[in-house]
Amino acid sequence: MIPLTEINIPSRLLLCNGAHLGDLIISTAVLPVLKKAFPNTKIGFLVGSWALPVVQNHTMVDWVHCLDHPHINHRPISQAKKKKQGHETWIQAIKGIREKEYDLALDLYYFYKANSGSLLAETEIPIRCCFWGSPSHYHFTHRLFWDFLDLHMVENHRMMMEKIGIPKSAFSSMKMTLEYKDNVSLPFKLPEQPYIVVHPGVGDWRRQWKSSYWKKLLHQLEQLDHPLIFLGRGKKERAFISEITQELSSPTILCDQLSWRELIPLIENAHCLVGLESMCGHLAAALNTPAVLIYGRPEPILYWRPYSPSCHVITTDSLPFPEKPLPYDEIHKIKPETVFLKTAELLQPPVSAR
Repeated sequence: MIPLTEINIPSRLLLCNGAHLGDLIISTAVLPVLKKAFPNTKIGFLVGSWALPVVQNHTMVDWVHCLDHPHINHRPISQAKKKKQGHETWIQAIKGIREKEYDLALDLYYFYKANSGSLLAETEIPIRCCFWGSPSHYHFTHRLFWDFLDLHMVENHRMMMEKIGIPKSAFSSMKMTLEYKDNVSLPFKLPEQPYIVVHPGVGDWRRQWKSSYWKKLLHQLEQLDHPLIFLGRGKKERAFISEITQELSSPTILCDQLSWRELIPLIENAHCLVGLESMCGHLAAALNTPAVLIYGRPEPILYWRPYSPSCHVITTDSLPFPEKPLPYDEIHKIKPETVFLKTAELLQPPVSAR
């Protein structure tokens, strides 16, 4: 087997991450590194169709392929339809990837349900790399160690880039990058005064915070005299937002009204984002928008937290990786006052240097 450090500079490189929007946002940190190290290399990206907006028309991505793994597909459709969709996208992805004749494939996600191993084995890509530990790692030609105890996924991606011979000088550009070939404008004018974006939605509803806690927090935030703009998607989140905002004087509710690309200018220009463990926190991190994020269980924080010092994750005092899995209602130990105080702190103007 050829050592990765002896591999020639690829003319065509395929990145793979079949997980969700937040995972794809994290993965964009490798794009400027690869472009700096391999400026003439064409880059493709294999993603789930639900995460397509993150890489579609991206300035550093030349081609996009879709694979909808049924175990990762959270769309409100039957399991039979998910399997059918997975099979159809599997066939299309293999065809499209073979046509591009990639030299090298890097799977950026460790979890086997989103891992591309068995598909890549059929694409005839000669060198295929993944993180060690996935049940499908035997489909890859090279398997790399990853540190899920102490390192964020961005740092694990950095280790993978080092293994394929990326020079250290290229890592100065390693940051999540959301740059696109086309411009998308908001369908309305942003508030002139500093505003707060609130996203009370979460992919796994077991990670939701009590509605009574949200109501108390929102009442406190309203006293700060900043417009509150609410984001959400789907019937369940729309009903939840309606419940927690019914006592507010003038909330702006944009549930189901914005595309993913339209979220970028809204969050980029926000004074602060308040939310849960969801994609919006990672979007705020990529845009350097201050955020206060409520995480009930501490386990994901070490390697999945929004990767920015401007994003503040509030969790319980439980130690990471306890002997037994923590219950989801651990999140209710976090009180509204704690979240409010951190948010109010972020809204304070910086103290001028003397």
